[in-house]
Amino acid sequence: MRIKILFFFLCSLLCAHANEFYKTGERSFDEYHGPYNPELKVTYKTGEILFEDDVYKRHYPMDHINNDILPLYDFFQTYLSQTLDCPDDFYFKNKDYLHYLYRLTTISHLYEYLRQVHISLYQMGELEQECSLDYDQLFGQCSPKSKDMKSFLKRVDNHFFDIIDWGRFSFLPKNATSSKLTSFHGKGFVNRLVKSDDGLEASLNLTCHKLREQILSTCSETDSLYGMSKLPKMTDFIKDQSAYKIINSIGAGKECIQRFKSSSKHLEVYSGTAKKFLNKSIHKDYRLFFYGALREFDELGIEVIKSEEPEIVEKVEEVEKKDIEKKVVKEVIKEKRKRVVIRKSFKIKEDKKDTKTALEKAVLEYTKSKKPTLVDLEKAKSEYQFSKSLIKKFNGPLRPYQTIKALKEMRQKDTLGSIGTPFSYLFLRYLLDYELHQGLFNLQTVLGNSFYIIDDIKKVKKPVKVKLINNKETNYQWNLFVEEVTGV
Repeated sequence: MRIKILFFFLCSLLCAHANEFYKTGERSFDEYHGPYNPELKVTYKTGEILFEDDVYKRHYPMDHINNDILPLYDFFQTYLSQTLDCPDDFYFKNKDYLHYLYRLTTISHLYEYLRQVHISLYQMGELEQECSLDYDQLFGQCSPKSKDMKSFLKRVDNHFFDIIDWGRFSFLPKNATSSKLTSFHGKGFVNRLVKSDDGLEASLNLTCHKLREQILSTCSETDSLYGMSKLPKMTDFIKDQSAYKIINSIGAGKECIQRFKSSSKHLEVYSGTAKKFLNKSIHKDYRLFFYGALREFDELGIEVIKSEEPEIVEKVEEVEKKDIEKKVVKEVIKEKRKRVVIRKSFKIKEDKKDTKTALEKAVLEYTKSKKPTLVDLEKAKSEYQFSKSLIKKFNGPLRPYQTIKALKEMRQKDTLGSIGTPFSYLFLRYLLDYELHQGLFNLQTVLGNSFYIIDDIKKVKKPVKVKLINNKETNYQWNLFVEEVTGV
């Protein structure tokens, strides 16, 4: 009985309390003026009536903060935080150099594609001059504004020469399509050729024109690429180079690059050539980049200089192809020139007592022992410096004579490599010094491992029989042995 009385008492209290808050029947509410939803949300416990818009405001207050505060947030994100990571004084001091590095990377990158076009045209029947790599034709129209770009172009003009292993590239059949180039230059290059209905030659020439156009605007510093925010691989390349040390000298290299990219992003304009060729590299090394990224060495007192001490070097006279068939090098003339080196700008004493060359020493040793004698090719490489004009001749008019076809013709017509028509030691040294492996293998294939050479560097008239090998026994390095000396 007590339990029933207690239960009745509690129910009475709850009902009385409920009558106070739960109001049933009609109730009035404000007119709806919101943009979202006029649906009502009723809280029966409190009797509160809200529109869905009001509920939304309670849950998402940030959406209704005064918009005047948002520019302050953007200012912090885009400027203030970057200023803290990359201080103004350092950033503005190095901003132009950072911009220059992107331009230098662009030129170096595009040059690799231009080089492939040059070689491809050669393969189509020695048409490479239609897309020449000669400095005057490639950079002669540049109008640089910055000191760094001017120094880069000057160094390329004075010191850079691109030696190509022509023996690697055979001629293409007539009416060849771009797919024929894939085995030599890869799909990355072929897929980026500008399409043309006029055939492969026209397509290559059009590509050459567009590449030159982009290089010209970049070396004249009139391009609109800046930090190339859409091409992150360009930034990755710069970070891997020694020149990055300058940008990262206070440990804020990444932050300063990011600041430059974000602050110049709205200025970037990509040409069709930039979109097509800059998003993927076709060569792990950019041959031109080194010549433009020497500020670090300049600041350390190391620079590209010309030694004032004259030395005796040799130069090959320009000859016609028909004369070359008889003799690879017609005549050697001694002249004085200044040797290009990279070193500290103080004089280095040189030991001039031993004047015999590596080949002369090997010949002398052979005459004593009558046994095959190894020629010290490392010493040979350091004792003779090829002039730029001579390299142009070897890399230009004489380039076909690295090929099997030309070597076979000279072997059949003039018994090249025999005691009567010995091979040029100077040309052999050129192949060895610049590691033109395919040209050397082609020479080995046609003339055999053993053949006669003439020391046209020292003008020694007596031919020498040598053996050229590259195998497992030599650790796949080129070795040259003297096997016979005539007239002894």
